[in-house]
Parts: sequence; C-alpha cells; structure tokens
Amino acid sequence: MIEGLSKLPTPKPKGEVCEGDTNDTVERVAFAGANAIHRLIADRDSFRNRANAQQQDLVALNAINNELRGRLALVRRHYVELATNIIAQLERFDRSTREAAQDRDNSP
Repeated sequence: MIEGLSKLPTPKPKGEVCEGDTNDTVERVAFAGANAIHRLIADRDSFRNRANAQQQDLVALNAINNELRGRLALVRRHYVELATNIIAQLERFDRSTREAAQDRDNSP
C-alpha cells in the first residue's frame, strides 16, 4: 500500500465499520489518485504537443520571413539598378539635347 494513503481521513459510517468498507475506501482513493495522475500526464503531454506545434510553426514562419527578406532585397536591388539606368539615359538625353541646341545656335 502507498504510504500516506493509510493516513488519509476517511468518513466513518455510523455503526460498525467493516474491514471491506475500509479496503473499498482505500481502493476508491487509490483509483481517484491514479486517475488524477493520468489526467495530469495527459494535460502535460497536450501542453508539450501544443508547444512543439507552436515551435514548428515559429520555425516555418521564420523561414518564410527570411525568404521574403531575400526577395525584398532582390527587388530593391533591381529597382536601384533600374533607377540608375534611367538616370544614365536621362543624362545622355539631356547631353544630346544640349549639344543639338548648341549646334543649332552655332549654325548660320
């Protein structure tokens, strides 16, 4: 028998106490304790499973974030290259129009 269970106060029925009643009470208390332990273990396992699932979700979301950061950096680089090319073309156009205007002014 588990120590401590024998020390549990049990309600005493009025009249005579049979040995069978005491054994039944101890068995009921033992079963109740075992059921409580099983519920605690089930709750713990459930919390662990939820924590593991959340951890996996977090890892997946971090991977997605890293991929999106990489894509965003790539898009930014392409826009900077595009802007640089457009500015270079505008500068060539400006230079050509100035030269054309000077040639027109210099011609008789």
